[in-house]
Amino acid sequence: MFQSISTCMSNETDWHYVLQEFYNAYRYGSAGGSSEIRRHQRAVQKRISRCVVSNPEILNLTPTIKPVCAHLARALDNGEKERTQTFIRAIAKVTNQLVWQYGYNQVPRSIEKKYAYAELLDPRAPVVCEDLLLGLMLFAPKCSYPAHSHEDIAESYLCLIGMVSENHDGVYRRVL
Repeated sequence: MFQSISTCMSNETDWHYVLQEFYNAYRYGSAGGSSEIRRHQRAVQKRISRCVVSNPEILNLTPTIKPVCAHLARALDNGEKERTQTFIRAIAKVTNQLVWQYGYNQVPRSIEKKYAYAELLDPRAPVVCEDLLLGLMLFAPKCSYPAHSHEDIAESYLCLIGMVSENHDGVYRRVL
């Protein structure tokens, strides 16, 4: 999957800005009045800060795409119109370095052309970090992602553009 270690983050300004935008999103994003969500946001902030201070390695990965990536440029364009525009601009600068993938051994046919994710920060991502995973998920318009759960893992999503529905409980505009 990767070719070689290319450099460290202090030499890769674009990656530094991506992490800064994630940090700001977790620092200033709404917790919806939940003390549990606010605790989670602070924990993510601390891990991002530790990662940045450690000047992590940046892996030179071989980029890959999935069919849903046909929607990426439009999603980024739409994000430029929102208050998330600085986040979107930072992401746009690194999209040519991303490895888009599926989180399934056997991808459900209903979503194989409508979904993919790319890890930005984790032990195998472009930004090497041992205790935090940050990534992007891209959904095509009208994608229905199957309900699921994980044991021993906390998931946290920031919707940068568009709307998300949670089962039949409601439809939410981007939450940043």
